[in-house]
Amino acid sequence: MKRAIQITQDANGKPEVYTHKEIYTQVDEIRVIEQKIDTLTTLMKAKKETLQEMTLKVEIDNIQGFVFDAF
Repeated sequence: MKRAIQITQDANGKPEVYTHKEIYTQVDEIRVIEQKIDTLTTLMKAKKETLQEMTLKVEIDNIQGFVFDAF
């Protein structure tokens, strides 16, 4: 007999039962998704920093161009 655990009830009040293996599989899938989110978050932060650096460089170039044009 498989060990099972009741997690929730459906709309009719019937228990939804899952085996330990099913639960572990779902937990593993959630961990993979969390890792993907962490990776995407890291990439987004890096892109944001790169964009900020590029913006700063353009601003500096504009200021330098303005100063040189003034002389």
